[in-house]
Amino acid sequence: KKTIKMKYKQFDPLRLPNGEEKKTKYNTQSLELTRTKNYKVIGNEIAEKTWASTAVFSSIVVAFLVWMYYAYESYLDWEAGRIDKPTDTSIIKVGIPVFLTSIFIEKLAAIWMGEEGLRLNDATSSFSNGLFQQLFVILTRTFGKYIEIELITAIPYKWIYENYSICKLNGTFAFIMMVFARDLCYYWFHLAAHKIAWMWAIHGVHHEPNEFNFSVNISQGLLQRVSSVVFYAPLAFFFPPELFKLVFPMEKLFGFLTHTTLINKCKIPISWIFVTPSAHRGHHAGRPSKYLDKNYGEMFTIYDRLFGTFQEEYEPIVFGHINPIKSWDPVEAQLLGWKEIVRKAGTTKSWWRKFKCFWMPPGYNPIDESTFPTKDSHPYNAKKYDANMMDTPLTIYLVIHHVTLVGVGIFLLNTFKRFEGSFLLLIFTVLYIAYSLSSIGKVWDQHPSGRNYETVRLILLPPVLYMLLTRIYIPSESKQVLFLGISMLASLASLSFIHNYPHIHINYSSKKAKLRHRWIFDAGRAFTKQARSQLDEERA
Repeated sequence: KKTIKMKYKQFDPLRLPNGEEKKTKYNTQSLELTRTKNYKVIGNEIAEKTWASTAVFSSIVVAFLVWMYYAYESYLDWEAGRIDKPTDTSIIKVGIPVFLTSIFIEKLAAIWMGEEGLRLNDATSSFSNGLFQQLFVILTRTFGKYIEIELITAIPYKWIYENYSICKLNGTFAFIMMVFARDLCYYWFHLAAHKIAWMWAIHGVHHEPNEFNFSVNISQGLLQRVSSVVFYAPLAFFFPPELFKLVFPMEKLFGFLTHTTLINKCKIPISWIFVTPSAHRGHHAGRPSKYLDKNYGEMFTIYDRLFGTFQEEYEPIVFGHINPIKSWDPVEAQLLGWKEIVRKAGTTKSWWRKFKCFWMPPGYNPIDESTFPTKDSHPYNAKKYDANMMDTPLTIYLVIHHVTLVGVGIFLLNTFKRFEGSFLLLIFTVLYIAYSLSSIGKVWDQHPSGRNYETVRLILLPPVLYMLLTRIYIPSESKQVLFLGISMLASLASLSFIHNYPHIHINYSSKKAKLRHRWIFDAGRAFTKQARSQLDEERA
């Protein structure tokens, strides 16, 4: 067993609210970080492997495997002609209810354990990015119907299988092979997404959150499905589309369950077979550099161990990008990687090096074709973006409107087939939801233009909802008038609030005051409510 010895002098002193400096130190056996008196925080990032964590995660794995067995039986029944189609394991039907329930349970557990858990601003940004991706999936599937080709995760899977299949596998063998083959395809896609700059610009959205909880998994790049087409398409040469549609979302759901800090390291054998939360925490590390580009598997760790990309969790982790994102606006999150590529390409006159900026790793430096150095800081001297409202009425306003938008988005995901013949209306609705999520992100950032964005959004809200719901879902004229009246009253009330409330945008007295408001110490996984309160007081 490896022992990590770290001395307190490696860590910067922390300045407490009373102005006193306290140093941190490690107990090299339990590897728990403690702070005295005013700043008591138990880090526990790298606790020993415990049977408790192993038991909890093993229970999750067993429940998942039972569900997979049920799906397997339904697949065999479909092959035998006893049912019309296998059981529905889609993200929309199964994933979303599991996501929401798990996030709620995780938050309750964090409160019980005295940890902060998810932050509202960080979580709403993740939900916005996830909704961006799912709405784009709706557009690709609807477009596929218009060109009369069924697109499964943006792949013309059925067309390839029916016209170019090499060997049509079926039965138990096909199901087992698909489970392992799909995760192998994901492994290579995931590795490429970290090694090729334009793919990282898409996939990097998933790594932008500075936290690590279930909501992080929801944050996805808009074009992620498109960028993975070439990696999953070979499966269509062997496996039927019904099997791919069955297994793909199941393994995505397993990946969701590994995004948590509440489960510590697990013992062998489960940690040698399955991706555990500990393994995936290492993958989401922006620092220290030893964790970069490691642990690519989604369900199994066998490929990481086989190809030498596995990294055990030993040292405290700083989650997110090497250079943290500075906004809660999902549009900014989706464009961040592309902006960085364009910025780097503009630093050189060589067209060949400009081209390489898109295809080399994200750390490529086109000026001298070297690699940018990485940082090796730790959670106790790192900072993360916050821009916390510190204002209850405005937070309530944003949460209500964000939850409403997510609800409309989920409703749209479940009923988008009703838009057949109204593709332009579907596009307009998707664009309005995307604009609205961006507007809410700007208000979270307290951006100078946030009030203007919200004004336009709220003015458009009644006609958009009326056009959407009355043309597609509400045929009764009396109910249409009632709905329009309610939406107009809600819009007017919201407009009155944002134009009369003083804290939508804060004019800071200095750049230093602005930075103090927007950035907080990471403080590690165990960022307690007590520490949060003290940091807020210090910042205020």
